[in-house]
Amino acid sequence: MKKITVYDLFLVFAIILNAGAGRNVYTSIILLCAGVLELVDVIPKIVRLMKHGGK
Repeated sequence: MKKITVYDLFLVFAIILNAGAGRNVYTSIILLCAGVLELVDVIPKIVRLMKHGGK
């Protein structure tokens, strides 16, 4: 089971903000930053899995 991180919560918040508050430049920038933070969190884990061949 995956642990929920701050990056996950920030991404959910950004998606809700983008959908609920209307789409403007600021909410789009927040959503972009949340996506980048999520990628920064996930890419090293993917590389580690590919290096070690599985779990």
